[in-house]
Amino acid sequence: MRFPPELCGKIAQDIRDSDWELHEHAPDIEQWKDENATLYALSLVSKVWRAETIRHLWSGIILSEGIDDVSDGGPSERLISRILASCNASKHNVAPYIRRLYVEGTCNEMEESDVISGICDFLTTCSRIHYLRLEFHAHPRRLMVLRTLSSLRFPHLKTFHLAVAEAENKESEHLSDFLLVHPGIQLLRLEGLSRMLESQFQSLREKCPLPALEKIVTDILSLPILSSSSPVKTIECIPSLSAGSHSAGTGAFIWALSRLAHPLPNVTELVIHRGGFEVDSVVLPGLGHFFPSLQVLDGVSVSELFFRLMGSVDRRVSPSDSILPELRTLVVYEIYGRDGKSYNQDVAFATPTYTTIRKAMKALPLHFPAIMSAKYVKEGHKSLQLTTSNCIRMQFLEDGTVDESKRNN
Repeated sequence: MRFPPELCGKIAQDIRDSDWELHEHAPDIEQWKDENATLYALSLVSKVWRAETIRHLWSGIILSEGIDDVSDGGPSERLISRILASCNASKHNVAPYIRRLYVEGTCNEMEESDVISGICDFLTTCSRIHYLRLEFHAHPRRLMVLRTLSSLRFPHLKTFHLAVAEAENKESEHLSDFLLVHPGIQLLRLEGLSRMLESQFQSLREKCPLPALEKIVTDILSLPILSSSSPVKTIECIPSLSAGSHSAGTGAFIWALSRLAHPLPNVTELVIHRGGFEVDSVVLPGLGHFFPSLQVLDGVSVSELFFRLMGSVDRRVSPSDSILPELRTLVVYEIYGRDGKSYNQDVAFATPTYTTIRKAMKALPLHFPAIMSAKYVKEGHKSLQLTTSNCIRMQFLEDGTVDESKRNN
């Protein structure tokens, strides 16, 4: 039985996971290898199957640990040479098919200059990619890759992820040059920039407005990279890769807000790594000033200050007097331990009772007149080694009633 080419192509397309952009973590290598095996088998069935599967087989490339039998630490020189040969072949050149590329360089074997040179050569062939993820962390030769990267052009690039342990001045310059010539980036994930100098943040703001940016994922201390003209709608702050970095907690968040040059009026969603900061008399006005259009706030750390703040008013404030007048969704986190203690950045306080939690949550509409839903997440302290969490959810209805539910995750 012969399948029409269109059907063969649709089957091949459905086999390949094409949603790398939607995944928070790196692509699953084992899944990718299984997809490759299936697509390769189909390509051997007939010329029609080969013609329709080859572009999906090469649509995503991973150069990382675990993809090559002769290498236990990363992509080997033999593997990269084989891929380069396929990309430079005079017949059946596969380079135009490559749309997504993930490179991880953390191992000793990748210190070999031939391997790094091969990766640089490979990058020059991938002009049509729209997803690029580079993780070099503390790799000693990463500067060579970044230097090459800054000279390349990817006209269709939409998603860019760069992870280094701690960016140096020269690397920051290469990053700036790269972002400047890629205005179509919509999703940007940067890790390891937290120790950049303030002058470098200013340079990036001025040179790289990123007019198409929709979401940025970075650590708290890198927020000053954004300019007031940025169209970004979603900011997600993650822990820093820098060893010993204090890029978490209320102090770091206040520092980052103080370094923002201007408010970011287009941001509607702010997600901080769970329990990232307290909401107090300093942080809350700062949020209102720098994120005036905020609708979703996820990452508030519960403390005694939170409960005092929630109980500080007894009547609903008007939208004009509200600090966050457009806030619709709030997610807060409590880290509880043993002996009736909870923790906020390792500072212990008495674990709040269920009655106290409900009272504070029901007071949210008094502070935020547009709020529609809230979630209170109770997670065990790391010393408890728990994998589950408890959630209290509340929906604030238009008639003033509250729909409440509890569940275990």
